[in-house]
Amino acid sequence: MTCEPSILEVRQAEAEAVSRVVRGWQVAANPGARARALEALAQEGLEAPKRLRALASDVLKNRPSDGTLLAYMNQQRQALSACFAASLELLRATRDQARASEQSGWPIPSLPALQAAIAAAELEERATFAHWEVFDPHDEIGPPDDYISHEEFMKRLEDLMSPEARRELKNRLAQGGI
Repeated sequence: MTCEPSILEVRQAEAEAVSRVVRGWQVAANPGARARALEALAQEGLEAPKRLRALASDVLKNRPSDGTLLAYMNQQRQALSACFAASLELLRATRDQARASEQSGWPIPSLPALQAAIAAAELEERATFAHWEVFDPHDEIGPPDDYISHEEFMKRLEDLMSPEARRELKNRLAQGGI
């Protein structure tokens, strides 16, 4: 596995940084400028469910074939979960600030759509992780060239079988039953 940052880590850090800024906003000297900034963030937030779905899809499409699948899936689940959490936190922080802006008389036109995007992102999170099992770490099996061929496996298996079981296996193989 590589130690290079993944897009998930980049998206998580990005969402966390913006969320900290948004959560830290106090009553502004220029509420109109704040409302425009919130509207821009709300507009960006509308794409969050689609971006999160694309990230999850990318994780599942780019599975390694070097014998590290379980470790990869565990690591990616953790990173993707953190990315969802940070993105949802940003969306909620933006929504809360937008509500406060509206209460002070500065409307955020995209607030209803942002609330729908939050619900869609939460649904996407539940759907992504509903059946994603966390696997126990295990000893590495080794690279694929350490495996034996199917033919070698069958030969070794036949050597362990009784003559009757060997005949039954050969009959089933001849009939295409195994």
